[in-house]
Amino acid sequence: MRKYSPVILILVVSLLANASYSQTGWTTQTNPLGTGDQAMLGRVQFVSATEGWISANGGRFLHTTDAGNNWVVVDPFPSDTVWNFSDPSLDMCWVNQNYGWRVNILGSDYSSSNGALVYKTTNGGLDWTKKNILNKPFVIPAQIEFVDQNYGWIILYDLDSMKRHILNSKDGGNTWNTVDSMAIEGAWVDFVDYENGWLITTSPNPPYYIQKTSDGGANWITQFTFDGNSQDSSGFNFIFFADINNGWVVGDNGKILHTTNGGEQWNFVTNSGVNINNNCKTVFFLDSNTGWIPSKTDMNEPYICHTTNGGQTWDTQETPLADTSGNNSVFSINFWDLNNGWLTADYGRIAHYEGVSSVQTEGVSINKFRVDQNYPNPFNPSTTIKFSIPTSDFVTLKVYDILGNEVATLVNEYKPAGNFEVEFDSHSIGGRDLSNGIYFYKFQAGSFVETKKMSLLK
Repeated sequence: MRKYSPVILILVVSLLANASYSQTGWTTQTNPLGTGDQAMLGRVQFVSATEGWISANGGRFLHTTDAGNNWVVVDPFPSDTVWNFSDPSLDMCWVNQNYGWRVNILGSDYSSSNGALVYKTTNGGLDWTKKNILNKPFVIPAQIEFVDQNYGWIILYDLDSMKRHILNSKDGGNTWNTVDSMAIEGAWVDFVDYENGWLITTSPNPPYYIQKTSDGGANWITQFTFDGNSQDSSGFNFIFFADINNGWVVGDNGKILHTTNGGEQWNFVTNSGVNINNNCKTVFFLDSNTGWIPSKTDMNEPYICHTTNGGQTWDTQETPLADTSGNNSVFSINFWDLNNGWLTADYGRIAHYEGVSSVQTEGVSINKFRVDQNYPNPFNPSTTIKFSIPTSDFVTLKVYDILGNEVATLVNEYKPAGNFEVEFDSHSIGGRDLSNGIYFYKFQAGSFVETKKMSLLK
């Protein structure tokens, strides 16, 4: 899954006392595919604090249920001959722990494409279906985007007719209809709901546009035009909206634009600390205030620019990804919360950010609620669930089957502040022996509620 620019694309319970953990920053994680061209990775996206997915070459995925300490290769259809871009990293989308999609180039590489092949799962990757879309020579799918389990879009390029098409689905990808078609030019989209979305053009020459749709992509209104200048005629690479008002665009030569009113006004950001001699390829914001933009030094050493106040001020986070080859671009970045983030970079590299997560007892409080992914997962017959609470509170921890029926109550009592763990044994549930499949455990302490998925595999 090589990287290509848009120009080429178009052409027990136990209490732990007195323990503490401090900020650790970015550390590398192991790619089971190795490193190099054969191990190239694309988009990273987490569906909980511990479960995440990365798109890999050949229609494969990397999957983790323990925050990336261990990644496993998932190959839904090993006999398919498909190919994928890593740069841009836009060919995968998850809307929750169950529903995910992947668009693939049908063929051995982009130059021999015969259409688009979409993979879909509705049960967290246990099972997959696939659907062919516009199967004809010289059709290149480039992006898939869903806002919920029904509404989604695909961008593809027909190099035979020299058209760019935007396809829309209202039924989870079972059927697709063309909502926009125009003369070919590079474009990426970001939608916040089934009506409102934004588009950037990435053609090789200016002008470059930022456009908005309010009808699901049928009509677009240009909000911003960049004509270039004598110092900079480069374009845009990625667009991301945290909500319907707050959006960011990044591009070549350290270009960053920001809007706080849905694109009615776009402003250049010049204080972020990105290197204007290098290209920004991705951006991610948790909300209107907190976000990250990767960049590189003149020595090609990747670093992350970080803001907690909507871009008013920025700090710099170092990464461990420097490589003597100089190919150190960060392709994708994703954070689940303030303290848990991941990125993918050139040649199959993965890094994890772990922020401040201090835990102390005996009079010193934990600073956040947390429930971890069960381990092992999948499990048979038993698994362990750990959780933390910063203050004394009434805690419930219950297990449900995939239909929502309650299977077991593991905790249902008042707990002091601290770290705890509890075992779930599938052989000891009211005399029943549970069957294979997906189960969910729901943790609640005060107003904090979180649900996670686990798999029983016999």
